[in-house]
Amino acid sequence: MTGAAISFQREAVAEEAVTAYPAEQLRPIRWQLLLGFIGLLIGGYMGLLQALERVGVDFYKISQIKTYYQGLTLHGVLLALVFTFTFANAFTQYMTIRAYGRPLASTALVHASFLTAALGVVLAGYAILTNQATVLFTFYAPLKAHPLFYLGAVFLVISTWIVLANLLLTLRAWRRDHPGERIPLMAYMGLFNYLMWTIATVGIAIEVLAFLLPWSLGWVGTTDPQLNRILFWLTGHPIVYFWLLPAYMSWYRPDPGAGRRQAVQRRVDPADLPALPALLHPGRPAPPVHRPGHPAGHEGHSRGADLRGLRPEHDHRLLGHGGAGDGRPQGGRQGRARLDPAATLA
Repeated sequence: MTGAAISFQREAVAEEAVTAYPAEQLRPIRWQLLLGFIGLLIGGYMGLLQALERVGVDFYKISQIKTYYQGLTLHGVLLALVFTFTFANAFTQYMTIRAYGRPLASTALVHASFLTAALGVVLAGYAILTNQATVLFTFYAPLKAHPLFYLGAVFLVISTWIVLANLLLTLRAWRRDHPGERIPLMAYMGLFNYLMWTIATVGIAIEVLAFLLPWSLGWVGTTDPQLNRILFWLTGHPIVYFWLLPAYMSWYRPDPGAGRRQAVQRRVDPADLPALPALLHPGRPAPPVHRPGHPAGHEGHSRGADLRGLRPEHDHRLLGHGGAGDGRPQGGRQGRARLDPAATLA
């Protein structure tokens, strides 16, 4: 049996060991997921109204929406912020429970994440629905919103910070019981997604707390739109990856049941994985890959994601076709290589 198959089965045992998920944690996770899908439904409806308005059909009055841009703000905020944050929070917490085979470290933090997200939605929703925050989802100056809108955005972001705190506490508890073991893949992916996202939120946190909220409250008379825009997009550009990574995570563990690892192995040919960069960028050659006997300098590079024991469970070497000695791929098109799942890093 290959190393990859053994690794998949080991993680399957951990997931299937959670025969009874803690109800006190599942409830707020489900509520947060439901909140996200409500946001998706309303935001999608606002998008439909925009499309109809473009062809001369106006449903805004029926929906009690005063202006096109009020509906556009609802559409953007609900889809880009509310649905994104609440779905990622719920999905990541649930999959972390599955990956570790144990509840999250703090039930209180699970509830706190849902409550802060719900509070943020209520505050921002009130400001938008009363037409006091028609600032779109890119809400930097010079457009000014009601202070409750900015407070709502703050609470939504805080809900993601709470999830990260719980993931770190859960990792620490799991480490005590599993010294020296690698983190299960799903837990690793969720943790690092939230670590990257938390770094990215520094921009929007500074923008709202230091500039927009004092300006909206009347504590300062002016603000700098250019600086606001820079700070917003410090968060706004990385947010698209925060959207996508939970979806990528789901592709690694999409199917329930013990037999799904073998199904994954049959569907995915590991020999094709190194060719993906060439498929995505046809004009660019795939990056070189190296054999287990490559020079010491490359060994350090291949272990760069280790980060003091935080390396995930599935970590494989890429081996070149055919050739020997120099570590360059041999035969076939330039850059082609095959994945040897049995040759795992020590």
